[in-house]
Amino acid sequence: MMAGPYVYVVSSMDSKLWLEHGPLDTVPPPRDLVDYHVSSVFAVDNEHVFYINKSNILLYQSYPWKPPMNENDPTNALEVAANVASVRALDSSTIYFMDTSDTLWFQQASLGMPQPQQVYTNVGMYYPLDANTVFVTDQDANYQVHLWLLTGRWSNPATVQKEPIDTAGEIWTIVSPIDTNTVYVVHSDDSSLWLLKRPWGSGNATKIERNIQIENQAIQAWSDTGVYLLSADRTLWIEESPWGSTHSVNLASEVDAYQAINLVSRRPGDLVIQRGHDIYYGNYGGKTPHPMDGNVSSFQVVS
Repeated sequence: MMAGPYVYVVSSMDSKLWLEHGPLDTVPPPRDLVDYHVSSVFAVDNEHVFYINKSNILLYQSYPWKPPMNENDPTNALEVAANVASVRALDSSTIYFMDTSDTLWFQQASLGMPQPQQVYTNVGMYYPLDANTVFVTDQDANYQVHLWLLTGRWSNPATVQKEPIDTAGEIWTIVSPIDTNTVYVVHSDDSSLWLLKRPWGSGNATKIERNIQIENQAIQAWSDTGVYLLSADRTLWIEESPWGSTHSVNLASEVDAYQAINLVSRRPGDLVIQRGHDIYYGNYGGKTPHPMDGNVSSFQVVS
């Protein structure tokens, strides 16, 4: 296939899943149909993709794509699991997924584990770091949310360790872990973004910004010193340490979702943003972005 970046797009009109590739400044870019009746997508790269269809079935495909001849034909994708609400893939054979009953599962086909292993129940959010490490939130009987770091072999519950990160009930969602010692979170009191570091506790919690949007991957962090941040008023920023207005850069307004490409350092540019059902690609360091596609429900960028 051509050199990236690549963008997986789910159509808001007919729920088709497409892989769009360069040049991305045409409308729409060159693209290949992957499948029909898609609800959400979590891609590994431009040749391996997991996605959930309208019946909550988790599917997997690898390139070359094998879409049905028409939308009424059965899918040619591999069925991984049923009753799936979300998925996060570590690679093309290692995934975590949450079912529609809020139970988190782990599956690793490369190790001959066709049956998923139960990781945790009553899960709100989850973010895996590797096959043996995952951040999760749960909720108690008083509707208080708690953040935990789970480690171990999920096939052997006796090995699983459950480490409390913040059990005060103030965590709203996990935003972006950097590693097992550092995680960005959003608090429920004022939708503020915090950076938590080990040893866990108020002494190592740093408040960064208020009024953060909590949907559509509002935070993309490249380290514990800098993040892309989407605020509740739909403004996209870069925030850097030392945290404060003097280290904030306004990148774009009226943004509903975004994704930075090749996120490795502070780079004001190389972004795909979504406004309504339209997505745009380009450099946001003072240049006008290019319209890229319309009628988009959701998207994911891969290199």
